Amino acid sequence: MNTTPSTVSVPVPAAHETTLRRLAELLRESFPFSPEAAPLWDTHAQAAIERSNAAPAIVQAQARVAAGEIPAPEAVLALLFTLDQAVDAGDVAEACGPELYGALRADGWLIDADETASSSTPGKTPGEAPAGGTGDGQVRAALTITTFDGLLIAADWGTLTRDEPLAGDHVLGLGGAGRTLAAITPRMPVELACDIGTGCGIQALLLAAHSQRVIATDISTRALAIAELNAGLNGIESIEFRAGDMLAPIDEPVDLLVANPPFVITPQGQTQAFEYRDGGQPGDAIMAGLIAGIPERLRPDGNAVLLGNWEYHSAGKHSAPGDPSGGRTVPEAVVAEVPAPIRWCEELSTPGSPAAETSMLLIEREHLDPVAYAETWIRDGGVARMSDRWQADTTAWLNDFGTRGVARIGFGWIRMHRAPTPRERALHHVRETGPLAGDTATLAAVLDTRLAVLEWLAGTDDAGLEHTAFIRGQDLVEHRHHTPGEDEPHTITYEQGTGFGRTITGDTALAGLLGVSDGSLTLGAISDALAQLLDADPAALRAQLTGQVRRLLADGFLFPVLEPGDRELSTR
Repeated sequence: MNTTPSTVSVPVPAAHETTLRRLAELLRESFPFSPEAAPLWDTHAQAAIERSNAAPAIVQAQARVAAGEIPAPEAVLALLFTLDQAVDAGDVAEACGPELYGALRADGWLIDADETASSSTPGKTPGEAPAGGTGDGQVRAALTITTFDGLLIAADWGTLTRDEPLAGDHVLGLGGAGRTLAAITPRMPVELACDIGTGCGIQALLLAAHSQRVIATDISTRALAIAELNAGLNGIESIEFRAGDMLAPIDEPVDLLVANPPFVITPQGQTQAFEYRDGGQPGDAIMAGLIAGIPERLRPDGNAVLLGNWEYHSAGKHSAPGDPSGGRTVPEAVVAEVPAPIRWCEELSTPGSPAAETSMLLIEREHLDPVAYAETWIRDGGVARMSDRWQADTTAWLNDFGTRGVARIGFGWIRMHRAPTPRERALHHVRETGPLAGDTATLAAVLDTRLAVLEWLAGTDDAGLEHTAFIRGQDLVEHRHHTPGEDEPHTITYEQGTGFGRTITGDTALAGLLGVSDGSLTLGAISDALAQLLDADPAALRAQLTGQVRRLLADGFLFPVLEPGDRELSTR
């Protein structure tokens, strides 16, 4: 495996339209970029790649070429752009054709096998052979290229194939966080969408499929250059790339805003900073700034979706800052129970402010203690375990968390929406740390509907609930648990088949309500009938069921059936 390049980035290839178009055409005919192409490695090796282990795929691909099972030119693109291998220049020229090969060399897509940014001759054209060299030995790819949802995505080489720490201006390719953000982003047609902290540009490219215009921002000039390359590789012309910090370049309200920001909490000035993950602010201030700035940048009915980290603090310590200038001391009970983004939104919600009209659904997916968090992100930077740098970074991280009283760090998804009225604005958070249920392709629609129901619920009092009919979720499954030999179940549970796959236990009255919730009877009518059947106090049972229905609506077990003329719920 080639691990010779230094941790200084090689120059970004030139973005010549003809070269990008011809390279894309060639890639789309080859494995692993085309599903129709003959594979070079098996599914087990592919699974290893997805676990950040390229070694099995390298072994299998090289063995098949050596055995003559696959001609060398047919394996060239996978070896170059997926496995980071040095390849004979003659084989690459045969695979690409002399003209395209020359363009890829001239534009900097193909560089000499031993070339690094630190060893490049000043003023030399990227990809040009060093002085005295022929350029006809072995070459390697300057960037990796992967495919996602039909798109070609170039990025810097990472820890899949290299064992040295990453460069500070490293541009991350599509990872788990990017896939998650893509899955939870609303996909309704919009006029203007925005991708904050675009990185390699994957979210902007996906937004372009359902947006008339897209603005993509990043503070990293290298990231913007690679994102523009990816737009060219995919023939997308509707994206405007703007340099700047987070929301600063956005000077007009947008319909849809997505962000996978540099939210990693790092000890400022004590460890190497990576532009793709370190926001350059203390604690989780970068998230606080985004939450504060997003509402005023959303059009009416506009949506935002982002990923992030936030801190939980010991009693008496400063909370995460509401603005970059400082923090607040908050009661222990608040720190322990309310995720910081919800609290920030509440603090910003003065009468008439955009925040007071912006709903938030926060889904906390993970909690890490400071030790586990530091280990995760030190390893992410490619630092060798137990090296001097590993020890120094661990010390810096734990000292920073200890000084600021950080007890744990949350990670999750945030959906925001400009509600129709302040009365219908909802702030809701749940902790969902288990596996997802069903196909993730439905996840964005599940969240769209859930947020719309929460807003309807916020604007509906108990009397309104009693006059509303409800329908149970189509994915709901009832399980009856029996003691062997007994006819009657001792427990009835209900399980969701989509979204977060929640399971609840129902009492007799709740089981009766769910059993007849087909949209034909109002809650009040069902409650009165059950009171007679169960010989229960009608008022007490109605109060019980009203509270249970509120929880079932918030969790996606029930949905209101609205009358004509009522506000239409989003089911995007």
